[in-house]
Amino acid sequence: GGRGLHSDPMCLCGVLWDEREDFSFVLCFNRDEDPRRTPSLPPTPGRIVGGRDPDSRNGMWLGANTESGMLVALTNHDDSVHDVADGELNLKHVHHSSRGQLVVQALDDPAIAGAKHHRGYNLFLCNLRDRRPLFHLVSNRKRRDTVVTSVHEGEDHWRFIVDPDPRGVFAFSNGSIFEPDTGGPKVVLLRKYMRTMLDNFMAGLDVRQDNLLSNVDNIANEAGRILLMPEPSDPNEILPMTHFLPGVYDSKEELAECQKIFVQHQHFRTLSQTVVVRHRSGRVFYLERKVHPKVGPWERCEFHLDPLIPYNS
Repeated sequence: GGRGLHSDPMCLCGVLWDEREDFSFVLCFNRDEDPRRTPSLPPTPGRIVGGRDPDSRNGMWLGANTESGMLVALTNHDDSVHDVADGELNLKHVHHSSRGQLVVQALDDPAIAGAKHHRGYNLFLCNLRDRRPLFHLVSNRKRRDTVVTSVHEGEDHWRFIVDPDPRGVFAFSNGSIFEPDTGGPKVVLLRKYMRTMLDNFMAGLDVRQDNLLSNVDNIANEAGRILLMPEPSDPNEILPMTHFLPGVYDSKEELAECQKIFVQHQHFRTLSQTVVVRHRSGRVFYLERKVHPKVGPWERCEFHLDPLIPYNS
């Protein structure tokens, strides 16, 4: 079948952190898009680092401000019936400019992150200067059973500020960013794999200084391996079609494909991967690679945030 009426590529983001470790923060991201779009532009060194989408006025799905330390990630929202007011999507006032511009704007001024008149989106913001970053979660889709705080009075988007534990994992996709499991089995699986990566792989790194770059490559390759997981989702865990507004997905088969970590649907598939690694020294490594039509090499940018700010300072 063709793409659904409201169907959007999904994207998938996972984060692990442990403020006691040398590599205290890792973010990994799958960009899922229509393969017919213009190929993205790779990240290049500069004040703003991140891939660019020529089809959206060089909008971004993920990026970092190398001066302020702000890191911003964007996923689209699936328009589930639980997250859209009155159970219907009013497209009359939707702003059809790219949601990728939300990332560009938030990297410059995180206080204004978010906008009302867009198709559904989730934004994740944190500052890599903070040894244990606060997570700012912003969306214009609010779950009815979730109490969230408004960014600005009267604006129809919401923000959570999450003060994470000293060590943990976080993942989200196109479900509610405010609820841990509404993104379906791909989010549950990614969180499980990243927990294993945190507990086993990260703990086994040889953190001598002369191994720093090889460790960064090893972390990127392990995160990339997780993001390429081809295994099908458990059919019993696939969200039902009734979870979504009519027309979001054309078929159960399409929905099932979109619930995999690595998406290979004819109309949208995983096109690229990004991994962001922060070392305790303040060195940050931003790595990106294309994975369609085949897996390519990592493009790497590096910047330095000095000093890192201790927790609760």
